[in-house]
Amino acid sequence: MLFSAFSVSAQTISSIQELTVKGWDRDAYLALHDEYYGKVTFKEGSGVVIERIRMSDGSQNMRLRNYGVMNDWGVASERGAFEERAFWRGLADQVSENGPFYASKGVFAQGGNLKYKITQVFEFKAKDPQAYLNALKIWLDENKDIILDRRVSLQAYTVAGPNGASHSLSIEAENWVELEKLREVLMSNTKSIQKFYQTRGEATETRNFTAERLRHYSNLRIKSGTTKD
Repeated sequence: MLFSAFSVSAQTISSIQELTVKGWDRDAYLALHDEYYGKVTFKEGSGVVIERIRMSDGSQNMRLRNYGVMNDWGVASERGAFEERAFWRGLADQVSENGPFYASKGVFAQGGNLKYKITQVFEFKAKDPQAYLNALKIWLDENKDIILDRRVSLQAYTVAGPNGASHSLSIEAENWVELEKLREVLMSNTKSIQKFYQTRGEATETRNFTAERLRHYSNLRIKSGTTKD
């Protein structure tokens, strides 16, 4: 387990870019990031995640997330000017379309295990964010024997929430089939899910999609040689 249950500080922030990479350029796109991020030293708590958007109603097929602590964000090691220019030239060759670009802050997260590579993200507009968070924590506790150590994360959008969303809730699984099995079991706990719906306040879903983690660059991952999923 990489994380235990915790409330995320409002200083934990992310920038998320959705984009389209030509299918035949995906390996080159990942190799470019391996070269650029694979040997750096991040500031504590910072990192970069690359995901392939698998099931979605949009046209973008990749998702790039930079995360870190607001007051100590990004990469600590220095880069040469040539390295920066080469990276951005490579991106221009491989990215055919830049999609939505938005920012969020962490509200709550729990769990985390490298075996979970698929994430389903539910974006929604919450009328009462505190009521939603309270109901979510109760629901997670009631279903802890089902959810186990998979990562569950609640984010609040701070800039350009996609499709008017105020928040996103994400939950991980080993693969799509395992995700569907998980959903079936969770929804079969009728009393628990109905209580969650009734106590969370008004929440209007604006989009949901699945994404597969391909890379995760952080000091811990680089040191342990596990940046590639």
